[in-house]
Amino acid sequence: MHKAEANIWSASYFFCEVLNFANVVGQIFLTDLFLGGSFLNYGVEVLNWPSIDPENRVDPMSKVFPRMTKCLFHKFGGSVTIQKFDSMCVLGMNIINEKVYIILWLWFVVLAIITGIWLVVRLFQLCSPSIRDRQIVLQAYGLRPTGINSSLINRYGTKGESQGSMCL
Repeated sequence: MHKAEANIWSASYFFCEVLNFANVVGQIFLTDLFLGGSFLNYGVEVLNWPSIDPENRVDPMSKVFPRMTKCLFHKFGGSVTIQKFDSMCVLGMNIINEKVYIILWLWFVVLAIITGIWLVVRLFQLCSPSIRDRQIVLQAYGLRPTGINSSLINRYGTKGESQGSMCL
């Protein structure tokens, strides 16, 4: 593999990682738009809810996903006329939805943080030949999880002779 081809592959791979990060952030904002602007702070409010004074707190999960509502039933009466009955209805699906969306919020936040940190690490790797050289040496000596044989040290060198990608 030539240096130009390696640069194209590494730039493409970095671009895919940037797209992964953009996807996570986009999903967070699309879900916030879908829930009427209440998803961005939803997890923070749910996690802070137990620490608020019980007399002054409002459950943030029931603000976004109400559990009960007023229902109006139309029913045929004894004289074959339609009668209207008001009652309270339990919205069972919202009880499940509030748990699903808190897990989804936690997943998106953890994924965005990990992906963002990894993008910074990858940018340092792309911009610094000495970091790339050090990784090759560490991998060759088995100090990294993936094993690479020592022929890579002979092929790529150890002192600023890296054939890897350049800074984008």
